[in-house]
This record gives sequence, structure tokens and C-alpha cells, in this order.
Amino acid sequence: VSYNYKEKYLVQCNIRRDASSLFGPEYRSGIFPSFSLGWNIGREEFFTENVSFINSMKLRFSWGQNGNKQVLSPYQYTSVMLTSGIYYTDGNGNLISAAVPSNPGNPSLHWETSQQSDLGLEMGLLDNKLSVGIDLFDKRTKDQLAQNALVPRYLGFNSIPYVNSGEVQNKGIEMDLSYRKLEGEFKYTVSLNASYLKNQVLSYGSEGTFIDGIRIGTNNPVTRYEEGFPVYYFRGYKALGIFSSQDEIDGYVGANGKAIQPKAIPGDVKYEDSDGDGKITGTDGTNYLGKSMPDWTFGLNLYFQYKGFDLSAFAQGVTGNQLFFAVMRTDRLLYNKPAYYYNDAWKDASSTALIPRASAGVGRYGYSMENFNWSNINVFNGDYLRLKNVTLGYTIPKQVSSKIGISKVRIYVAASNLLTLTKYPGTDPEIGQVVASDPSTNGVDRGLYPASRVFTTGINVTF
Repeated sequence: VSYNYKEKYLVQCNIRRDASSLFGPEYRSGIFPSFSLGWNIGREEFFTENVSFINSMKLRFSWGQNGNKQVLSPYQYTSVMLTSGIYYTDGNGNLISAAVPSNPGNPSLHWETSQQSDLGLEMGLLDNKLSVGIDLFDKRTKDQLAQNALVPRYLGFNSIPYVNSGEVQNKGIEMDLSYRKLEGEFKYTVSLNASYLKNQVLSYGSEGTFIDGIRIGTNNPVTRYEEGFPVYYFRGYKALGIFSSQDEIDGYVGANGKAIQPKAIPGDVKYEDSDGDGKITGTDGTNYLGKSMPDWTFGLNLYFQYKGFDLSAFAQGVTGNQLFFAVMRTDRLLYNKPAYYYNDAWKDASSTALIPRASAGVGRYGYSMENFNWSNINVFNGDYLRLKNVTLGYTIPKQVSSKIGISKVRIYVAASNLLTLTKYPGTDPEIGQVVASDPSTNGVDRGLYPASRVFTTGINVTF
């Protein structure tokens, strides 16, 4: 249902009903409403009579819900029987084929709901050459579908049932600014956009419930999904530096006066005793080390045209995120390493390196090196600015091309991924989600190939 009054006041309402056999009979369908409101302030008399440099202004608000079921496989609402490899013996000792429930069903499963609200302002200024857009948004995923039910292991089930549990929030601001000059011989367009995002898991089942993410050749998981933190944040040990001498190892003691890392040798990583128990254990590896989702994402589009020449460029970048560079790994001790891993590694007592000694062996007393623990040594700033595309073209004057029966001829040269500005030591800061089906791999660099730099030249001919 939509309503429009004199192009000043705009209203639209929608209701949709979805049903899926992935849910039980009582919860098969879901109803998801949405609406939007718009007010064209620029068409009001009080505005047009008093404001001359603003040509248009529109205020809008929208709210809506959508359902999601993509994570579910069939029959999660009921118990599924497992028959393969299941036997029991009768009184005579004969094996009889049998079946057991492989997982407990959850008949109360229902649709996961994505709810989003948006408040926006659009303006056109200076004869609509300058356009401005600002949006404030708040998106919440409610009744999240996840395998985090608390099922005791002594019940003997092979898997955990899905439940509707948890809520995730994504809120922020989106802005775009564009200026266009389309008259005269020299024409150009400049467009800039930027968005700020704050991501947080608001709840996730029972208190203390979490999901450990990817393990990538480290002693423990690199990412975790947990209430109160960004989705699949980086967690681990806090490295305080590198032990430069035996005296430093002996002098790093706890409240009991004993060495915190007695088996370390010079060149090993010095870890913070976060829980203060006088030794380095798994409970010390719970520090927040960063997040893969950037605070800010931005882009710049440029287009210039003068007579027959045209130039376009597109740049993009992010800031406020971190990347986990999986260099120190137990499964790849000797290969697939960047040069800095060796060049900047600790070598002697005079070294100020932040990289531990390059070694694939073990420490004293046959003690496996703790240098492969996941820590802030592996976490780097993920900021970058990349010139994605640049194209320079020239169109031959029509009076020249028409003499040979051609309507238009344009010659161009182009380059992709021409320049990247970043302090990230890996091959490419634009990592994203390494495994498409696993969100816990977002921002984890396993030694990927960099983006190719491509140069292209061509000619477009129109007859």
C-alpha cells in the first residue's frame, strides 16, 4: 500500500508472509512487515520562499523485517535417526542392524528475523550540482538460528540441535557527497562515500556461551563468537616482547617469586600473565586482540572529460580493522614465510626485534616452543587505500572518423590495482572471508596470492 500527497508526503507499507518446510508444522510461517515515510521539505512553500541555495531536501524514515532460514538443513525440528554402522547383539550373539537418534530435534524452531531502521536526509544544492546524502541505520538480527543448545554429552547424541538464540547489532552512518559539472568543454564528476559501522553480539544463548572459530596452525583458536564483542573477534595472548637474556627470563617472576616462563630461552616470546597465577596457561590467552570488520569504509570516484579526452579513477579503502597474519604456525614451520619473519627475527641479546627467534625446533627439556601461541604478534593494522581502477581514453573527432564510415572511435588504456598504500606486511590487506562458508575466517591471512595488477589497452569502434 502506498500513498503520495502532492509529492510532499510519501507513505508505503508492506506485509509479507513466508513459509518453509525447514520448520515444524506449528512454526512453519512467519509474517514480516515494513513501512517507509518520506517528507519532501523542498516542496514546502516556507522552504522555497526562504531558502535559495538548496534546491531539494527530503527527509525519510524506514523500518522493516525480513526472515532468514539459510543456515538450517532439513529436519532440524525433529529427531533424525542414524542407521549406518549401528548394531546390537541378540541373545545368541548375532549382530542386528539398528538405529539411534543422531540429534535431538527442536520443534520450537522458528524464523530468524532481521530488523532494520533507517533515518535519511537527501539534499541537492547549487542548482543540484552538489548532492548530499546521510543515513543513520540500526540493523538487528534477532532470534538467531545457531547450534548452541546446551545438551549434556552423556545423552549420547552426535550433534547439537539448533535453537533460536542470540542477537547481533550493526549500527552506523552512511554518507555520500557528489559534485557534477556537465556543461562546457571541461566536464567532471567527483563522488565520495564513507560509512561507519559498529558491530556487536548483544546476546548468544546462556551466559558464557561462545563459539570458537578457525584454528590455523596455532595452538588454539584464533577467533571467537561471544556476547559483548564484535562478530568473530581476534583473541589470544598478549606478547610483552622477546626475552633477550637468561637474566630477563629469571627476573620475570610472579607473586610467588618463581619464574613465570621457566622453560623459555633467549629469543622466545614473553607473554603477559593475565590471570596472575604465576604461569602461562590457556586462561591467559583470552585477551581481546582486534576485529576484522573495519570502522570506516570509504570510496572515491573521479571522472574528467575535456574535448576528446576522458579520465576516470576509482579508489577505495578501510580503516579501524585488524588482520591476523598466520605466519608462526605449527603446521608450516619452515616454508611459506615472508622475508621479514627471518630478517626481523631475534638474533642476539642486542636485538630489539618483535619477532621471536627463527626456529623449527623445541625449547629446553624437550619443551615445545610457546612462540606459536596466538598473540598480538600475529595481529596487524588492516588499514589500506587502494587505487582500484584508472582509465584514460581519447575519442577521435567525429568529423574525422565519419570520413571512413565510422560513427565513433575511442582508444583507451586502463590499469587495475595500480597502487596500494598500507602498513600491513602481508601480500594483500584486502583479505575478506577466506572460506565462503565460514565467517570465522574473515580477516585471517593464510598466505594468499595478492591481487593482480592488470594493464589493458583497447579500441572501441562504432559503425
